[in-house]
Amino acid sequence: MERFRTMVAVEGSKRGLKITVPRAAAKLLHPFETGWARLHIDGYEPAFVFVRRPPSRPYMEISLSSRTYPPELAGREIEATIEDARPYRAPETPRLLSDGFDWLPLVHEDYFPTETVDGRLVLHNRHEEPFAMKRVTPLESTYRLLGLYQAEGAKADTVLDFRIGSTNPALLKCFSELLTTIGLGPARQMMEIQRAHHEPQAKARAEFEILGVEITAERFRSTESLKNHTAADLKIRNSQPLRRLFAGALGKVFAAGFTFPSKDTAREYALGWLDGDGTITIVGDTSVDLRLAGYADEHAVTNHALRTAFGWAVKGGQHTIPDYTTAITLRAHEMLQLLDAGAFMFSMSRVRLLLAFDRRTEGLRNGERHGAYARWGLVDRDGMLTDVGEAVCKGHARWAAEIKRAALLAPPSGIVREKGVANPLNVPPRRISK
Repeated sequence: MERFRTMVAVEGSKRGLKITVPRAAAKLLHPFETGWARLHIDGYEPAFVFVRRPPSRPYMEISLSSRTYPPELAGREIEATIEDARPYRAPETPRLLSDGFDWLPLVHEDYFPTETVDGRLVLHNRHEEPFAMKRVTPLESTYRLLGLYQAEGAKADTVLDFRIGSTNPALLKCFSELLTTIGLGPARQMMEIQRAHHEPQAKARAEFEILGVEITAERFRSTESLKNHTAADLKIRNSQPLRRLFAGALGKVFAAGFTFPSKDTAREYALGWLDGDGTITIVGDTSVDLRLAGYADEHAVTNHALRTAFGWAVKGGQHTIPDYTTAITLRAHEMLQLLDAGAFMFSMSRVRLLLAFDRRTEGLRNGERHGAYARWGLVDRDGMLTDVGEAVCKGHARWAAEIKRAALLAPPSGIVREKGVANPLNVPPRRISK
């Protein structure tokens, strides 16, 4: 530790506080004359600060966060001590050993990570208050978050915070609850409502108040929107560090040769992504498609997750990938797998999936044994039900009550086809043990 005396100066149009550190006091800490240090100013709590040396100057500088030090310090002479920050860095092995997703390897170089005794990862930056969350988070809920954020979250490098937008309050509530599992509960969340011009303010607020999150802003949605529905952005306060963590995690998911840690994590990623950018489409009377919106690389990862989770095969033209849509023709047992896994719980795609599964298996349940059922592997050459066929029939019995409820929602002209329409059934997920 090195002690020194210096003056607090003001810099920039925002009048930020800055101090200079004698080179002799700092050079032993950072041979390359830049990096994180721990600063003790008499009368204030210690803080992690970033030290840099301006070109051609014999001293080093530290910008002081206005959240830590008051503007009244400007122009005052202070006594301070500086020490190496590295001993305070979060250890490579989590303090609380548990199976889960470790966020530390994904921390961006702009932030200095520390870890609390209760296993929270704290990211210090140069301008805002430290950002804290659980360091090790449950694998399944984490991959569900990653899938949903990839589909509906703000991921551009120019985005300054972590947010996800949707017109579906139930989907946003699910996302809000998932954030709680990584240590970011409703008190850390906020919401901005984008109201359609024809929507009364009270009605728009009432739709999204089910989240129990503070509404910090309201504005009219652009009239250029084709749907022009009322929507909301769910955000986390001071969350640029979190956005960068998710960018790093999604980079791992999209890396060449990446494999999911388990079938369960692959399933959760796929289900999260489908909630955002997937839909069930009934094509005529003969085909049921799982359609993926977005871009080809997203489709490739989601297809890989579906194959890992459910054992789906890519063959016979079943999967086609145009520029912006992937159409996967579903067989009866694949529909059942999606139903049992709780796919599309928040949209009318759930209703379409229930009714399509009912229609496509009607003949099988009534004793018909035509060629399509044999091609699907539901009956053998002798017309007897295979194990898969029996599982499909038993699965229909499990979902019969929900299928009847879904039938009441189908309008006379057919099943609602618009993507993103909320599911009035909102059936709780039912995981079927194997």
